Amino acid sequence: MDHLNCLVSDHLPSPTPSGKRLEALPLFSGLPPQCIQHILRHATEWNDSNGKLLYLQNDPETFLAIVLEGCVFHTLHNLDGREVIIDCSYPGELVGEAAWFNSERRCCNAQLKEGTRVLLLQNCDFPPLRHYPLFDERVRKRVCERLHRSTRFAESVCLHRLESRLARYFLSLAHHHGAIESSSFTVPHQVNQSTLAAMLNASRPKLNAQLQQWRRSGLIQQQHATLRITDMHRLRELAQSS
Repeated sequence: MDHLNCLVSDHLPSPTPSGKRLEALPLFSGLPPQCIQHILRHATEWNDSNGKLLYLQNDPETFLAIVLEGCVFHTLHNLDGREVIIDCSYPGELVGEAAWFNSERRCCNAQLKEGTRVLLLQNCDFPPLRHYPLFDERVRKRVCERLHRSTRFAESVCLHRLESRLARYFLSLAHHHGAIESSSFTVPHQVNQSTLAAMLNASRPKLNAQLQQWRRSGLIQQQHATLRITDMHRLRELAQSS
């Protein structure tokens, strides 16, 4: 499969979103208009119809990406083809932000979920943006957030059993949607069990068995594509169990 930095040069840039839409993302809110204009002028839009693989582990760090819609999975594979999803980037977040600081090699793969759209910004377009301290500060903050999430992932898979890891995943979704203090929570979207298993470093049969156990106990209820956590207090207890 061709790498993205080769594919991009073979396609004309797609129309990018308006400055107003870009400014609606927290990463760009309040930035000088010249900064937004530079990004809009030089960024290239990419979506899953162009290719679901954004880059591979050990590819050169030649660009960063801004997620507009959907989700980008950060993954690792072993020689047997087993996949582990170590992190996810959602709208308004960055992908491959380490390229802002150096031009070394990617530490993982980046794969676009169906329906995902991102903006690509090449390394050669970074210098003018470095003159805007607020933008630089926000990129650095995103790198710190990525490091914290990676640390939490390592803690979860190394120190906690599957039931606790699954509870932590649902709590993170509740926190993201402002429902962390609620007594119940309806998951706004579901990933398939294979993807969720990869996110939790678990086998699909063991994950399915855990979900079935939660259904029997009444902790979760599922109807069609909707999954509801009925007892958030119990979920928080399970998240803290070792």
